Amino acid sequence: MPDAPSKPRRSTTRKVGTTQADTNRPGWYRRFGNAVNAIEHDPIVRIFGAIIVLLGVYVAFETLLQINVDLKDREQERIDKAIEKLQTRAAGNTGRGSALSFLYGKGWDLSNYDQSCEAVGVWDDEKHVCRNPPIVQDLRMQAPGPWMFKTDGNHTPISNFRLTNAEIENALIEREYFIGINLDGAEFVDGSIKASALTGSFQGTAFNGTDLSDTEFSGSVEGAYFKYATLNRATFLKPDGIKVFDGIAWSDFPPITYRQGKDGDDIVLEYPLPIELLQQVRFCSPPMINGSIQPIEDRPDIKTIDCKSVPAQTVFDNELKQFQSF
Repeated sequence: MPDAPSKPRRSTTRKVGTTQADTNRPGWYRRFGNAVNAIEHDPIVRIFGAIIVLLGVYVAFETLLQINVDLKDREQERIDKAIEKLQTRAAGNTGRGSALSFLYGKGWDLSNYDQSCEAVGVWDDEKHVCRNPPIVQDLRMQAPGPWMFKTDGNHTPISNFRLTNAEIENALIEREYFIGINLDGAEFVDGSIKASALTGSFQGTAFNGTDLSDTEFSGSVEGAYFKYATLNRATFLKPDGIKVFDGIAWSDFPPITYRQGKDGDDIVLEYPLPIELLQQVRFCSPPMINGSIQPIEDRPDIKTIDCKSVPAQTVFDNELKQFQSF
């Protein structure tokens, strides 16, 4: 029997060119695709596209420059407003605290802006008394670094700053170093001056409820008031003449002074303040944790605890033993 004829094989070769799908599309679609293809490969179009990109980069650059100019203008406007506030004679709270804080943050020399009552408050020239003081509220001066006396290229002491007979409310000053500061007759209300050094004059200055922990005063404190001030390791190089010393402190971190060591050594050591001053201070026993004294940096605010009082004489004797042990 003759073999049955085999079925013809389907060609596996794919036709190149226009596909059936292409031929089924409208003519305008094919013409549009050809036009796009021509434009993409046109050298003039490519040059024009490059120009547009460069123009875009230029516009962006100019925009950034303008933004920078605007920011500088706004910055200068803020500086001008701050200086105006500090130079205007007006009693009460007129924004001096924020103005000083702003210029301090910019590194400006604050000695040029006398904020004493005589300079910018209501001052009686005939009787030489302040009738209505300027108020410096929410002053912020926080120097970088873990401790004070940082006088290298990164930070410079504040020199010849004058706040005589001014009222300073809720200040926050930390790790700062003042040289030639004049606070005669000024009144601090609350706030804090911590881990700082102040060299200058503090005659008749009042610190009402101010935290003065770890701060050193070098200069006359004749007639100064320390009312309910926190005095943990506050240091007074010349404590003579303090009028009121009604403060609070941990018994193991009392306020101190300095005295020359034994045998005329040049070493200056911590020494207790006169007992008549310490007797005005309320000393609290340090808190204990697992049988050990809690580190000072971990302790709560001393004004918030249930204070277990320690006699001033005990504090004086303990400090004197430490001095004599060197």
